[in-house]
Amino acid sequence: MVGLGRTVYIQDTMYEIVRILKVKMGAVLPTESTNEMKEAWHADKVFKHGDEYYFVNEVTVIEPIEDEQDRNQRELTADSTEDTAGGQVDLGGRDRDQEEHN
Repeated sequence: MVGLGRTVYIQDTMYEIVRILKVKMGAVLPTESTNEMKEAWHADKVFKHGDEYYFVNEVTVIEPIEDEQDRNQRELTADSTEDTAGGQVDLGGRDRDQEEHN
């Protein structure tokens, strides 16, 4: 069973579940086997609860990094009345050229 994207708190630490492996009730996997699975599934730790082994990675707090292009795009707004040539854009919903000819 794949549990990617789910998180769990264990001893006040948040972990993302990489894989959940269900075994027969009372079965215990050898440490060598769980270590091989940890490596194969790129998991940091393994926890056992009942008949399930949880292969998890600790969630670390990260800060998003913005690049200059992202910042510049946020500065532009959809309600801006200036076009790229520096002129005014009519947002009134009517065609001024058509009004002048009527």
